[in-house]
Amino acid sequence: MWIQRGTRAIFIDFTVYNANMNLFAVCKFVFELPPVGGVLTKAEIHSMKLLRFLKKWDYIVLWCELASYVLMLYYLSEEIREMIHFKLHYILKFWNYVDLSIIGCAIAGGTMSLLEYMEVPRAMRALNENPDQYANVEYLAFINTSKSNLFAIMLFLVIMKAFKYLNFNRTMGQLNSTLKQCSKDVIGFSLMFFIVFFAFSELGYLLFGSAVENFSSFGLAMFTLLRTILGDFNYDELERADRVLAPIYFLSYIFLVFFVLMNMFLAIINDTYNDVKTEIAIAPDEMQMTEFLRNNLYKLLRKIGVKKNIDTTATKSEINATVRQIRAVLLKCGFNFLEIEMFFARYGVNPMADVKVNDVEDLIHDLEIGVAADDQQKGRSLTPEILHRQQEKLEQLDKTLGELVEQVKLLLERLDRMETVKKVRRA
Repeated sequence: MWIQRGTRAIFIDFTVYNANMNLFAVCKFVFELPPVGGVLTKAEIHSMKLLRFLKKWDYIVLWCELASYVLMLYYLSEEIREMIHFKLHYILKFWNYVDLSIIGCAIAGGTMSLLEYMEVPRAMRALNENPDQYANVEYLAFINTSKSNLFAIMLFLVIMKAFKYLNFNRTMGQLNSTLKQCSKDVIGFSLMFFIVFFAFSELGYLLFGSAVENFSSFGLAMFTLLRTILGDFNYDELERADRVLAPIYFLSYIFLVFFVLMNMFLAIINDTYNDVKTEIAIAPDEMQMTEFLRNNLYKLLRKIGVKKNIDTTATKSEINATVRQIRAVLLKCGFNFLEIEMFFARYGVNPMADVKVNDVEDLIHDLEIGVAADDQQKGRSLTPEILHRQQEKLEQLDKTLGELVEQVKLLLERLDRMETVKKVRRA
């Protein structure tokens, strides 16, 4: 009879145990009775494994946890040494914050695990002593959930830290370089984007908040507009709320945010990515992670006597003759940039790829054939007809080169304008 007209909430708490799965389920059911009538329900169920050491595998997991805590203490000491050594420069590196977050999550998760190991036997002892009374283990569910969340965040950061080591490879490091170079442009764009986004969120909340549930608060309006960008929206609700303002609001948001701002964001990323690819193409060769591992593997094999005649330096010098080296040689020989690009286009050379030995031999063979043909042509007697045909070919070639020069000038002017716009935007 304790449920009466003044009752506003009823809480039902109980815990169940599945012996087959060795799982405890802490359940809480809430029935809220608002003054306006009706019943609002809420259910919370937390499943957890409190009895840890029942199988041999559980002890293996325990030893792995202890080993991870030892490694955590070691990395904590390393981070402290780096702080002392680098001083203020330590806070300028992004990956140091990632390392500190990993160590912090590991310490907090280990503390939660220690509390769980201490509290579980106490709770089980109280349950065995008073089997007819309710044993409240809700605090154990909170500890277990917090520990799982901390370890999940730590694992996420550990996996994301792989990008730090992928930077040894120039191709894999393009993502990191792209994000680093476009960070200022993205920050400026984000300011403009959120101004427009907050304006539309506030407008949607004021126009449709009283009729559409997804716009009933400012936070829900923001979340709904984010879903709209991803293509998840319900236009019929807006149209039922207001047939006049709904299409104006929806179309203006789609046009301004989806078609304009989002494409501006993609343009910033794409422009920076092209710059990064160009820098990688013209940058000098550096030690790659694969090359580092391969050289160390060859050294190990030579030490144990498996492979004795491995000469990676000679092979690399033969094969990795890059386009940059060929371009430098041609420039020293007096060729201009237009002639060099025409030379590459004729033989199908990719500026981003390495030129193999076979490719070089083919080029030399074609050049030798051309030289032999020129020598044979010089040995022949010149006639007026041959001179006339040669004159026509020269005029046609001169005309073609003139058109190419004009196109190159237009291209250079466009590149200058693009570079000017980029400098103004970065400034």
